[in-house]
Amino acid sequence: MRKILSLFAFVAIVISFVACGGNVPGGEEPEVPHFQFKVQILSTKAHVIVTPDTPNKAYFWWREKASTIDAKQMTLQEYVEDYLSNKTYDEWYGSFILTKPDDFTMKSLDADSKYIIYAFYVEKVGEDAKIVGNIESYEFTTLPEYTLNGEFSISDTKKVRFMSANMKKESASSGLSFMSNQWEYKNSNSAYPRDLFQWEEAMNGFPSLVPYRILSASEWEYLFITRPDAKKLFAHATILVNNVEKHGLILLPDNWVTPDGIQLKTDHILGFEWNQKDECYQSVDYNLNGYEKNVYTTDQWQTLEFAGAVFLPAPGYVSEDGTQQYLFMAGLYWSSTTGNDKAHYMVCRKNTIIPHYTYSTTPYISVRPVSDIK
Repeated sequence: MRKILSLFAFVAIVISFVACGGNVPGGEEPEVPHFQFKVQILSTKAHVIVTPDTPNKAYFWWREKASTIDAKQMTLQEYVEDYLSNKTYDEWYGSFILTKPDDFTMKSLDADSKYIIYAFYVEKVGEDAKIVGNIESYEFTTLPEYTLNGEFSISDTKKVRFMSANMKKESASSGLSFMSNQWEYKNSNSAYPRDLFQWEEAMNGFPSLVPYRILSASEWEYLFITRPDAKKLFAHATILVNNVEKHGLILLPDNWVTPDGIQLKTDHILGFEWNQKDECYQSVDYNLNGYEKNVYTTDQWQTLEFAGAVFLPAPGYVSEDGTQQYLFMAGLYWSSTTGNDKAHYMVCRKNTIIPHYTYSTTPYISVRPVSDIK
């Protein structure tokens, strides 16, 4: 079995997104890092950018679940050497280094689990490979299942993360579960799977002991009206899924930074203004269709999602008499607030947003939970 030759023992300390060498005994200067790691984390996906200081030099990077390494009772250095020891330099160079981009999205990760990204330079010695310098690394923990990463203030003291998609019901006897993607909807209150619910069913359909809930009316108001720069942190948009338009509203987290290469016109830029009399945001152009102003492919949307954006689709709703309303042009989302046979919800139409609307508990509308940040 061929063995990889190592020059140094593993030393790595991660500071922010940069892997740095540790302090050397005797007061010597710490080793200068050769790789930078930037990681954006969801529950089962992570977007990774590895930046080497010498990009034209052969190097290798990948990730491993920390528990896998721990179970083998190995250091990262030992684990990597063992992992690569059964291949010649040419075999694993062709299999790994040339086929793995520096900008890469990892999928099918385990939720709420620790992973290690590692990188090192490599040289060829005969038919074998030699690790040049330290193996540098960055550790991250995926978010709990179905959790998005953006942080949203919903009061002066509380923040939440939105869950990964709208809720659905697979059968008459099942509880509520999540759609596969943020843009997905069925626009159904009867045929299964269905995604529109009356208020009582929405409140009582969650699995027991789950760590998520529905925003109250006052929390929806804070999100849209009160949090710092609130009016600049939402945008009408369309996602193109297999050439099908999915209209909806993008919510942006408190610390939003638009990713490079993405154009985003928030509703504030489009001329939506707060109408105090009617308690809603309205476009100054009544004929405006805000959904047309930000149109994204699914790849572009994934970039926005990793940056913390939330998409609330607009399937329309079904009235208590079974009639479909605003089909594919309005998004209505329950709040947890009710009283006197009335319920409260948020409404988004093509030229209007109503953070807090009061009506009957009987319409069938959408549900998007949140989880509290402790």
